[in-house]
Amino acid sequence: MNSVSSIIELENVAFNYDRNAVETEFLVNHWSIHKGEQVFIHGASGSGKSTLLNILSGLLSPRSGKVMVLDKRLDKMNRKQRDAFRAKEIGIVFQRFNLIPYLNSEENIRLAKYLSGESSSDLSAEITELLERLRIDEKSRSKPVTELSTGQQQRIAIARALINRPRLLIADEPTSSLDYANRDGFLELLKELTGKEEITLLFVSHDHSLKSHFTRSQDISEIMLDGAST
Repeated sequence: MNSVSSIIELENVAFNYDRNAVETEFLVNHWSIHKGEQVFIHGASGSGKSTLLNILSGLLSPRSGKVMVLDKRLDKMNRKQRDAFRAKEIGIVFQRFNLIPYLNSEENIRLAKYLSGESSSDLSAEITELLERLRIDEKSRSKPVTELSTGQQQRIAIARALINRPRLLIADEPTSSLDYANRDGFLELLKELTGKEEITLLFVSHDHSLKSHFTRSQDISEIMLDGAST
């Protein structure tokens, strides 16, 4: 793995959804995450969490400032370069999973490899190992993901996020639809897998009570300086 100490580093990052707006909606003076950290960011809806994640994953480009992710300047890349970087280098677990409903488990995972630009022809053993670790039985793997339980779909989403061996995994409100027991089980599994592979984890939620699962937690207001966005 790369020996980069700072996996994420933001400096003087400003963003506006309206490019003509005078007042800045999102502003970060300096913020960083180091290799191997498991960081929890919390805050109410509309406080800037989604804007932060979209900037870090390259879906949004700041008006000004430095966005360094995995030793690369995302703010210097064009959209196509950012899309390729995200597909290859960053694992993302979405709130609503974003699985392709008519594909089965393995096909959803293979698609992530394909979108990264790497060969997906010889992945069977790797996918099988991931799904076994995530307790997806062989019978369930051949079903369209819509026929699986919410918990199974969530674990497939984790496998998809890990298949490209990312150095950074971003989890965007992935426990919002789970009950208390399943929520805690999911969190511990995610932390175990990322810890074992030395993957830096950035977990974002509006649920302040989750911070006890992480060694570092911050309110989004501690990261941003002025204003708020969605």
